[in-house]
Amino acid sequence: MGPVSDCDGAIQHILLSATRREGAFTGAIYQSLIASLSPAVRLTIVCEAGAEGLAQGWLEGSKLRERATIIVAGQTTRLTMWARDPVMGVMDQATRRLIASPSLKRAHDRRLAGILHRHLRWSIRSSHYAFEGGNLLIGDDFALVGADTLVANGWPDDPETMSGFGQWLCLPDGTPRRIVPIASSLTVPVAFDRTIQVRGVDRIETLHGLNKPGTRQPLFHIDMFLTLGGRDAFGKAIIFVGDSRLAASLLGQHLHDAALADHFDDIAAQLDSNGFRVVRLALPLIYMDHLKTRKKRRVTYFVSSNNTLVEICRDGSRSVWLSAFAHGNWPELAVTDDHNRKVWTDHGFQVISVPDGQFMAENAGGLHCMANIIAREL
Repeated sequence: MGPVSDCDGAIQHILLSATRREGAFTGAIYQSLIASLSPAVRLTIVCEAGAEGLAQGWLEGSKLRERATIIVAGQTTRLTMWARDPVMGVMDQATRRLIASPSLKRAHDRRLAGILHRHLRWSIRSSHYAFEGGNLLIGDDFALVGADTLVANGWPDDPETMSGFGQWLCLPDGTPRRIVPIASSLTVPVAFDRTIQVRGVDRIETLHGLNKPGTRQPLFHIDMFLTLGGRDAFGKAIIFVGDSRLAASLLGQHLHDAALADHFDDIAAQLDSNGFRVVRLALPLIYMDHLKTRKKRRVTYFVSSNNTLVEICRDGSRSVWLSAFAHGNWPELAVTDDHNRKVWTDHGFQVISVPDGQFMAENAGGLHCMANIIAREL
């Protein structure tokens, strides 16, 4: 048995979570995604107690309503909207199973595995390796793995880590996958605050929000700046890589000193030298001002057209679900939205647009974080 691909195979089953806090702001995102899915897709939504009405609203009028399962968690369970990280689907031609992360500490997301086992009767196993789903990207015969995940499991000190990951993330027939570590060769800055002036008023600006000391990744999860795109006509695996320098140029902006452009370029060059076909996507860095707090704050974050859902079917048809970011205070992001849409269409993908992407980006995520594809057609 092997993990579910991040691009290959028609989507068969998606896991979502519904929370009371975030659900009030994300209805249009979930409704749009659900409405765009094939009627053959199964949908499982795990809800916090009190959020089941939100999930039912997302399904209103949907062709998936009859194929959707809504599960209400216990009164004390507090989830996040990021269903990708706690569990990973694994499968072969005959069996479906879930692998649970043994170490995720965010809210009560680790409880998802047990909830799904009780209600869906899927077999659940706890992983030998600590992982978060957003730091793994599964290709056809390879897997991209964020260096922070490898380091947490003993790499590079333990020489068995790399071969162990290859076997753990094996192909459905048991053949080990090639593991490609994602690590910048440049020093990666950690999160910090600084004081800036905006129209003569001091603000506290937060940069590199989730980067921890010792990280070797420009962003905390690789799905924020990398996307798998199948293979080209010559059999070369395509990887879309975020490009903050390109985004600043398209938007006519000065390149922000927190844009990490050299780090993304470094990783793109590494992937190219490893035999992948690298395609760049604009990766804008924007900010949100929080003016109602005692200390006025500005938080910078990336809006990612890499954090997507990709589907490449047996018949050769290709689809990608892209968040739209040109709304609210940032209508100028229509330029980068349009550019990225064209990049995907130029590579043969039908683009399905999902609204209100800024809310997910401000909360350090996107569609790939939100929707966990736990089964595909093999």
